[in-house]
Amino acid sequence: EQENENDISSTPSPQSPPIMSPMSTESSMSNDSVHVDMIERQRHFIERELVSTEQTYVDGLNTLLHELIQPMFDQKFVAHTHYEKIRSSLPKIYAFHQIFLAELQQVNHVETHRSLANTFNDCIQKNEQHFVDIYSIYVQQYNDILHLVAAMNDNTQLTAFLKEKRKERKPLSSFLILPVQRVPRYILLLTDLLKHTESESADYNDLSAALDRVKHITNTINENKRKIENASQCLQIQQSLNGLKQPIVDDRRRFIQQFIFVKKEIKHQRLFFLFSDVLIIANEQWRVKLLLNVRTLDVKMSDHCDEQQSPATSSTATQLAEFKLISAGVGNVMYVAQTMDDVKLFRRLITKQRVTLIAFDLKKRNATIGSIQDELNRQELMYD
Repeated sequence: EQENENDISSTPSPQSPPIMSPMSTESSMSNDSVHVDMIERQRHFIERELVSTEQTYVDGLNTLLHELIQPMFDQKFVAHTHYEKIRSSLPKIYAFHQIFLAELQQVNHVETHRSLANTFNDCIQKNEQHFVDIYSIYVQQYNDILHLVAAMNDNTQLTAFLKEKRKERKPLSSFLILPVQRVPRYILLLTDLLKHTESESADYNDLSAALDRVKHITNTINENKRKIENASQCLQIQQSLNGLKQPIVDDRRRFIQQFIFVKKEIKHQRLFFLFSDVLIIANEQWRVKLLLNVRTLDVKMSDHCDEQQSPATSSTATQLAEFKLISAGVGNVMYVAQTMDDVKLFRRLITKQRVTLIAFDLKKRNATIGSIQDELNRQELMYD
C-alpha cells in the first residue's frame, strides 16, 4: 500500500514551546508580591522601631539633664565648680538628637518625599564631625564623671536625692550610660534595615553610607566599652548599698561577681559583692556589714564536705554547701550556699584575685622574678 505524501498525520510535528497556563503565571506573580510585601512590612517595622527608640533616648537624655543633674546644682547638693565636668557634652548631645528626632518623625508626613534612610544619612553626613566630637568627648570623660559622683559618697544630701530617684526608677548610673549604649544600637538597626532593602534601591546606598559613618564613632566607644561598663556597674552597686564608708569606683578595680550565701550562725542571707581587690558583704537590706581586703581572704570547705563525693552518694545539700570564710582581723565565719558549685566558684575567684594581687604587690616592691614565682607556686599548691 502506497503512502500518501500529503498525509500530514504521518509526518512528525515540530516541538511546540511549553505553554504556561494563566493560573501558574498568576501564582508566580502572587508569590513575588507576597515576598515584596513581607520585606516592605519588615522595613516599616524596623523604621518604626528606630524612630520610637530615638524618642525614648531623647526622653532619657531629658531626664538625665533636667531631673538628675540640674537639681543637684540648683539645690546646692554639689558645688557649682563641678557643673561643666558632670554635664560634659550632654547638652550638645541632647540638642543634636532633638533635631535628629524631629527630622526622622517628618518622614511619616505626607508633605515630605524623603525616605527614612535618606533622612538618617543626610543628618549624620551634614553633622558628622560634630556628631563624632560630642560623643568622643563624652566617652573620654565618662569615667571621670563616675569617679566624681562616687567620691561624693559621704554627701548625705546628694545620697538621699539619688536614692529617691532610684525609687522613681531613675538611677543616675543607668541614665549616664545611655549615650554609650545608643550609638552601637544604630548599627544593629541600620544593619537590619539594610538586609531588608533591595540593593538596587536608592535607599541602599544611603543606608550603607550611614552605617559606615556610625561605625566610625562606635569604634571609639568600643575601645573604652569594657572600662565604661565596669565603672558604671561599680557606681550602681555603690549607690545601692547603705553604710558604705568609701567609694568603690576606681580605674584599677573590677567587679567580678555577686553571690548570695546564708550566715550559718544566725541563718540570715548575706549578699557578697566580689571585686578584684575587695569583698563587700551586705545584709538583705543592702546595708554593708563588712568590707574585706581580698589579699587577706581564704575559703575553706567544711570538714564534713567531701568534694569528691558523687551526687548519688551525697548527703544533704546544706552539708555539701557549707564553707568557712577566713579573714585577717575578722576571724572565721561559717556560711552556707545553695550548691557546692557556688562554693567552688567563689573559692576559685577569691584565689585567682588574691594571687593576682600578691604578684602585683611583689612586682611593685621590685621583688626578684624568683621570689614572685615562689610565692605564686605556694599559692597555687594550696588549692590544687
